[in-house]
Amino acid sequence: MTSNNDNEKNLEELLLQTEVLLSKTVDIWQEEQRQKEGVKNRVSGGYYMMSRAAEKDLRALYRANSNASLIFSVMR
Repeated sequence: MTSNNDNEKNLEELLLQTEVLLSKTVDIWQEEQRQKEGVKNRVSGGYYMMSRAAEKDLRALYRANSNASLIFSVMR
């Protein structure tokens, strides 16, 4: 028959193991969140959509000032 001391030791060991697992789980989750934030606004393939009006304005900007258009494209 096991004593109360043995039961307490087993429970303490289980608690310690649970705390370690929880800590590792939190660390993994936080790393996944950081990775998600790093690629949040990236589009696979480097493509993006633009409204027809915005595309028309971009063409007008290029005709009016090609240097400004180039700078805008780099910033975008």
